Order: sequence, then C-alpha cells, then structure tokens
Amino acid sequence: MGEPEETGDFVALEVGEWARRYGTVYVAREIWDGLRPVSREFSFYLPDRGRFRLEFDLPIGRLRGSGSKKGE
Repeated sequence: MGEPEETGDFVALEVGEWARRYGTVYVAREIWDGLRPVSREFSFYLPDRGRFRLEFDLPIGRLRGSGSKKGE
C-alpha cells in the first residue's frame, strides 16, 4: 500500500472523522469517475484485508471539482 507511482491515474482523498485525519486514500480515477454524482459512499474490497466503505459528508458531485477531471 502507499502512494501510487502514477498519481495522475488516481484521486487522492483525505480520510478521517470529525477533527481526526487518518491519512490519504487513492481511488482509481476510473472508479471515481464512474460514481453517480449523488453518491455519498462506496464500498470496495482489498484481498487479504477485507471489505471497506468510504462515506462522504457531501455528495460525490460536490467533491469532484477538487480531485477529478470530470466536472471541472
């Protein structure tokens, strides 16, 4: 795990809850761009790590301007 070599292929998201920041999650741009603008969460699975869910305070469409080519 860690920062990808080709960061242009990923959207970097700071994760945490309330005032606590846990780090950065890199989501493949293909997955990020495929999310519906009204989505507020998505689930994913990492082999040998388990299933995870990212939840957002705002709908994805309101976040896109900060990280995705789509919607800029």
